[in-house]
Amino acid sequence: MTTFTWTVRELERITADGRVINVAYRIIAGDATNTVDFDGDINLDGEVTTPYEDLTEEMVVGWLLDYLGEEQKNNDEGLLQWRLDQLANPVKSKGLPWT
Repeated sequence: MTTFTWTVRELERITADGRVINVAYRIIAGDATNTVDFDGDINLDGEVTTPYEDLTEEMVVGWLLDYLGEEQKNNDEGLLQWRLDQLANPVKSKGLPWT
């Protein structure tokens, strides 16, 4: 079974008023054997009005998932699942037969 973990890597904000304008995030997918990840970011254009010091990671991940929408979330997690499946059942390999 694959576990998907969405985390916030960094927030960019306007220092004058604390408005968050960009969220850099990472999705980590793991199963019993392998782990893969994907980094992305979204531009919020200052839409967030919650004071910077009051933000929590859970709150920002919620915004991120709302911004991306269910279809994009499923696409991103599907890509990571595909990568895990490729690691578990490779269709290509590299090497030398004499080593």
